[in-house]
Order: sequence, then C-alpha cells, then structure tokens
Amino acid sequence: MKKIIISIGVFAMMSFGHQKYENWKFNEIMNTLADLEEWMNEDIFNGRIDKELGEMYIENINQVILLTLSLDEEDACIRNQELEQRIEKYTN
Repeated sequence: MKKIIISIGVFAMMSFGHQKYENWKFNEIMNTLADLEEWMNEDIFNGRIDKELGEMYIENINQVILLTLSLDEEDACIRNQELEQRIEKYTN
C-alpha cells in the first residue's frame, strides 16, 4: 500500500499540471507526509511501535495524502466511501 500511495503522489504531481505544484507549501506537505510514512515503517520494522498501531497510523497518513491531492476539487471533504473510490481511481 505504501508504494501505491507514493506512486500516486508522484503520478499526481506529474500529471495535474504545474500550477498547484509550484506552491512550495504543497510540496512541503507532501514531502512531510512521505517522511512520516517512511519513519513509521522504520519504527514498525525496528519494533519501536506495535505493527497494528503503526499500520493504522500509515493508513491515516495515506488518507491525508489523498485529501491533500483533492484540495483543488470543489468538495475536499470526502467520506470513507468516496476516499475508497478515489484510491481506486488513482490506482487503476
């Protein structure tokens, strides 16, 4: 799942145009979220955090990534069902 979300982020950054991604704040948000996910995976691997809890954190980080990618859409407030549809949209 981690590789899929990171791939989605990279794909989105390349395909949605330059306007949104010239914004350094947006880039910092995406980079920070990617760092958080990477650190969480390292903590799980090294046994510093329970695997189940760490995976929940990673799932939440991935949801924030998807919400961030949808900021330019009319209704950025999406629910779980809509989030799942967007995950399918970006992964298929």
